[in-house]
Amino acid sequence: MRRLVELVNLLSQYKSPAWTLRQRLRNSTTILGTPSGRIAFMANDELLSRIDRIYASVDANQEFDMTKLPGIVWQQQGVVWLYQDFRSGLSQPEIQNIAHSLIHNIANLKDHLRRWARQNGTDPATIDQAIGASNALNIIIDLSNNDKHGYPPRDGGYSGVAPQVSGIDRVMKLSFGGEAGSSISMAFNADGSPRIVSRGGSAKAVITGRVNDKDGNRLGDLHNFELEAVESLEELVADLGVT
Repeated sequence: MRRLVELVNLLSQYKSPAWTLRQRLRNSTTILGTPSGRIAFMANDELLSRIDRIYASVDANQEFDMTKLPGIVWQQQGVVWLYQDFRSGLSQPEIQNIAHSLIHNIANLKDHLRRWARQNGTDPATIDQAIGASNALNIIIDLSNNDKHGYPPRDGGYSGVAPQVSGIDRVMKLSFGGEAGSSISMAFNADGSPRIVSRGGSAKAVITGRVNDKDGNRLGDLHNFELEAVESLEELVADLGVT
């Protein structure tokens, strides 16, 4: 397992791993002149589409361009006031929708991977075992099922802890780099947009929330669970021999 700081920054350059994952699937296509080959090609094509949707959802959940986050600035009696919520005009329903779109896109890939396995001569139980071994994926699948079927899940859900998410909002996430001497600070420009001064760190506005168990105990941060879940899916594709 990678260090936490690496997990936090895992998808900061998400287009590269997405491209790698797509290339793995393209390279796995079997002989297209046979019916089974054409089925495999179509299965790969569907997986490609699903994976693209996951990465598009990741992109919608995080914003690295600080100029797209203007604040509200006004002056009264010689005093300049600033209001900044990092939402950039997004309403609460829009934020909720973006958050749940990523949750669902991650969770739904399981069934498509199982179909790919059947059509490519792999036991679908391999998919179930790999996903079952990932706590982050189990958490995300449970959150998706909560949204579809209601809460609480039967027997604690796949994770066994009946997770639920609360306080979904868009926040600024500042991360130190992994090297000694790294630093990061934030101030604000005249238009209220964040001004980041960084030495080896990173800054992004992310849509996230608090993930709790059935008793209200904190399990972790939604955004971090999503990053770990996507990493688990990437590792699963590699383990399937899709190279």
